Amino acid sequence: MNHTQKNPLLLFNGEHNDVATDSFANALQSLGIQSGDTLFISSRMYVVGRPNRSVTREIFLDSIIDLFFEAVGPEGTLIFPTYTSTFVARKPFHLQNTPTQTGALNERFRQRYPLQRSSCPLASVVAVGKEVDFYTKNLSDSCFGEGSVFDRLRTKKDAKFIFIGGFVEFMTFAHHIECLMKVPYRYDKVFKGTIIDERLPEGQKEYQRDLIFFVRDLSFGADYDHGPMRDYLLEKGLLVQKQLGDSTISMIRSLDLSNGITELLKKDPFFLIRQTKEDWEKSAKDERPNYQLHQRAQAPQRSV
Repeated sequence: MNHTQKNPLLLFNGEHNDVATDSFANALQSLGIQSGDTLFISSRMYVVGRPNRSVTREIFLDSIIDLFFEAVGPEGTLIFPTYTSTFVARKPFHLQNTPTQTGALNERFRQRYPLQRSSCPLASVVAVGKEVDFYTKNLSDSCFGEGSVFDRLRTKKDAKFIFIGGFVEFMTFAHHIECLMKVPYRYDKVFKGTIIDERLPEGQKEYQRDLIFFVRDLSFGADYDHGPMRDYLLEKGLLVQKQLGDSTISMIRSLDLSNGITELLKKDPFFLIRQTKEDWEKSAKDERPNYQLHQRAQAPQRSV
């Protein structure tokens, strides 16, 4: 990708390094992002630097989004997580209007493409590009299990995860591998709620749905620490990390991430959390509910 802007737009004022559109584009290029790629993008932009206040919020966010579009070209696909906790809070999920809780960049992407959002509120994504249907349609009722968007990212193998502003905070994909590996400290729980989808015919826009979410066993704790996993992936050369302002931007291929997490959990099912197997065994079993761990809850299948 050759970014040849004659007048680059300043994006971030950093304490040590500023970031403009040209340096951001160069960072993407150095990560190996190229035309035709599928990118799953997570962000924590406030650690990169102070946003340029001389431009509007929309111009600032759109400039970053457009750099990703330029990087992958018309044959590529961009995916932004747009998760919400509506079903947990027992509130309706409006597919086109419910804001995401995953940051300003993701929310701006959702606002730009409200009709291209998947219908699982707890793990919804907005996708744009060649493979939009593959990542947003006919997904299962399991947010992290087989048939989920994370399952498709794993089986696609050549998708790339992008982390703006650090790596360890954005590892939702790890829950998919935990689900497949049946870690003992999480279990399937069904959340029921209402979905509103303006794309559907009159009289069918509002419907009920049961979703399966792989939740933590709160009686045990399961406090995550992804630092060791990051260090392992960096040591193996699987995670590529570049400086971006006062923080970093990172990339890892879905196949490498899947294989890396799987290998770590095979060696130690508790690798991703601070608690250990000994902590699990010592915890009072009679204080933990009988969850019938990993027995897949039966929920009606509905795909939109």
